[in-house]
Formats: sequence, structure tokens, C-alpha cells
Amino acid sequence: MSASELLNENIKVLLSEIHQPYKISVDSPVDLFVDEKLAAHIKSGNQLNFIMTDNDFYLSVKGVEFNGEYFELRPAQDLSTIKINGGEYRGSLIILYEKNSLKIINRLSLQDYIKGVMTKEMPVGNGKDTYEALKAFSVCVRTYALMKMREQKDYFDVFIDVRDQVYGGVKAESKITNKIVDETENEIITFNGLPAIVFYHSTCGGRTENSINVFNTQNDLDYLSGIEDGNPPNCRISPRYQWSEVIPEKEFLRRLVKNNLIADTNYSIVEFRISERFQSGRIKNLLVILSDNSSNNIEIVIPGKSLRSVIRKADNSGILFSNNFEIKIDESRNVLLNGKGAGHGVGLCQWGSIALSKGGLKYDDILKHYFPGTEVIKFE
Repeated sequence: MSASELLNENIKVLLSEIHQPYKISVDSPVDLFVDEKLAAHIKSGNQLNFIMTDNDFYLSVKGVEFNGEYFELRPAQDLSTIKINGGEYRGSLIILYEKNSLKIINRLSLQDYIKGVMTKEMPVGNGKDTYEALKAFSVCVRTYALMKMREQKDYFDVFIDVRDQVYGGVKAESKITNKIVDETENEIITFNGLPAIVFYHSTCGGRTENSINVFNTQNDLDYLSGIEDGNPPNCRISPRYQWSEVIPEKEFLRRLVKNNLIADTNYSIVEFRISERFQSGRIKNLLVILSDNSSNNIEIVIPGKSLRSVIRKADNSGILFSNNFEIKIDESRNVLLNGKGAGHGVGLCQWGSIALSKGGLKYDDILKHYFPGTEVIKFE
């Protein structure tokens, strides 16, 4: 399917994947369709009970059962949104049972999807001096979504969270970002006339990263190679341009155990060595030298691609904002981290684009800065 055709297709967002019976509270009138056929008009305040057994999948509403391959909730006549379980969504909701899980999917226009992503993924600010950055970002979001739609997954195109782009439905929309999305309708980033592969992140820390160092891209795309983001760096206005964190030694050792790098925590950290960095400053390999308290040292190598999954807090939440950091053990047996930037560093730097927008650069030039050799094209 061509880019122009895909831009007019609906996108499917996986909202939830559930492995047990599930209840949906309907907070607005909806029409229930079973296998594409209108089955019932459901009033606001009703509860939908989805039941899965070894041999059956059905919906129960006030004692009435509906059977089918899949169910779809559409806004009742004269309404444009669906309100369920405290959320509000445009388009329709598809509920199906496949591969031992209940899948709830929001099917909606690409434009409406982008409107639900903008404020969840990008600092909006006052909307004036960030205007061109927001326009650039809207084109980036659309291009990314198009890239995922072209993959043609079985049931959905994108996840609702950071596995793709964070999507918040109608409640995430704002007047200014909706206006911007409408202004850039059908505009995408292209390379040699074809939709580009794009990524974005919060703060590059001074230089963006080559995609091949982070993602399993088939080859090193020129427009996804690292670039210097200004001198001094544009993204120095970011609250994550520089950061520091502390991890107790024992907690760091527990993380190594959890990731099967050592058998137990009966070690002490001797030192850290960064054997190699990429040009951006991000760590390629981190060497951890441990002592078992009997004069025997062992060396653990943590690849850069694994750092953010290995080095985490006790509650398993993230602690590394980026892989560009210095690390050492102090006399109090704490691991000290001092870093720059936030995110994987590939593609568009959001805080850098905000600085460029404040400096008067137009959105298409911002995109050309972060994706050299590309062009923004509007498909009719």
C-alpha cells in the first residue's frame, strides 16, 4: 500500500491485553456491533462483561449474552467519542480474543491518533516559541506511525506506551497541538521520495546517535547517523541535559544477580572501566570489576544496549536517563552516576528542536537538521 493510501487508513492502537475476564464500564451511549452487524444500543452506565473460557468467548450485558468472533463499540448517533473506564477515545473500540488474551484496540483516523500522542510525548510550553518544534514533531509522529502501519501486524499497528508512542486519547489533546496536527495533515518525512524510518528522543546531550548503534536497522542510514547538535548544544535547555544518580553497592549487585551476570551478591565492586564509547559519548561496553573478598577478581561486561535494562532502581524503575555517563564507586560504597541527555539519542532531539524553534528555525528546516538529506512532502 502506498504512503498516500496509508495516510487515509485507520490506525489500530492496542490499548490493553488481558488474560482474564474483563469488565468495561460504558460512560457514554455506544452501539454494539458483533462481527460487523449492529447487535444493540447500549446506554451510558452499563457494564460490559467479557468472559473467556477454554471453549468460548462471549459478552454479557445485563444478563443478555452476545457471541461472535469479535465485538466493536462505536459512538452512538450524534456523538464523536467513546467513554469507557475513565478514558475517552475517538473512532471505535474493537474487542477480540486471540492467542489466549483479550485485546482491546482503538481504531481511529491517523490524524486523531497523532492528536492523542502530541502532549504525551512532547513538551508543549506556551505553544508560541515552541510552535515550529511542535509542527516538526507532529510530522515525525505521523511518519513513525506510517512506518508501523506498513509492518502490517495481525491485529494492531502500535502499542499505547513507550514501546511505540505514548497515546492518551481525547484527554491528551490540546487546542494548540490539535491545530498544529491539522496544519501538517498528510505531511511526512521522506528520503528519495519514500517514507523515512524515523525515531525521536528527549535530549541528545550534544550529539545524536547512529541508529545502527541502538536499533537493529538493516544498515546504517545516512539520515540516521549522529550529528553535532549545535555548539554549545541546543538541548542544554533541557532539565535532563545533565543529571546524577546514586545506587547503593548492594543494590547494584542485586541487579547483576537479577540479570544472571553473577550468582549472588557476595562481591564488592573494585572499579568500573568504560572500554569504549561511541562518538556521541554513549557507552559501547561497560566493564565491572568485582572482588569475591579472597583476592580473586572477576570481570563483567555489560553491553551498551543492555545498560538501561540492567542498571535500574530497586523497584525496577529506570535510573539511567541515557547511556552517556561517568560511573564510579565511592568510599561510602555507593555507585555514583553523572550523565548527559535522556533517551536513546537517535533522530530528532525534542529539546534541541525546541531551542531551534525559539531561535526562529522553521519546522521543515528543524527536520532537515536532525534527518540530513530528507524532505518533508505533503501527500494528497
